[in-house]
Amino acid sequence: MKENIKRVLAVCLLLITLSSCSNRSSAVSSSKEEKFQTVMPMPDMNKSLEINVDSDTKIFLVGTKIPILVENKSPHFLFFDLADNYITLFTTNGDEWIEIQNGLTYSGSRVLSPQGTPLLNQDYTWARPAFQDNTFKADKTNMLLRIVMTGEIMEDDVRTGSFVGAYVDVYISP
Repeated sequence: MKENIKRVLAVCLLLITLSSCSNRSSAVSSSKEEKFQTVMPMPDMNKSLEINVDSDTKIFLVGTKIPILVENKSPHFLFFDLADNYITLFTTNGDEWIEIQNGLTYSGSRVLSPQGTPLLNQDYTWARPAFQDNTFKADKTNMLLRIVMTGEIMEDDVRTGSFVGAYVDVYISP
């Protein structure tokens, strides 16, 4: 009987310890996500627009093109500014988000896209972060890369000034 009580207490203690560890991890993660919301304040993020990595892996070597497919899930056409690179890349430093330059723009022509139609007429959209040469020298672990795309909602042929966005996370390996 005493052995059973000891086992139950040991299991309870283990569960409490594991729960405490996971709460700390999620606190850092939620703090990081809150800071991302200040960088990209879009309540609609990952709802009207969807990004998927068109690959069997989510880990890419430095300098590799990362193929992404973007789909408009809203009932509106979306507009992408012809003058700007509308793919934004972020990495983290602690719980801060740092924007990094995209070494590529996209493949194909920009188009307006109705609901359910992949953007760019199913042409790939590419991302390739332009890291500094010393990015991986101190730390040889994989680096988180968040690929963000935003577009402006159109009402008929009129730009509304309302933006939607989406992101997908991948890892860059040295």
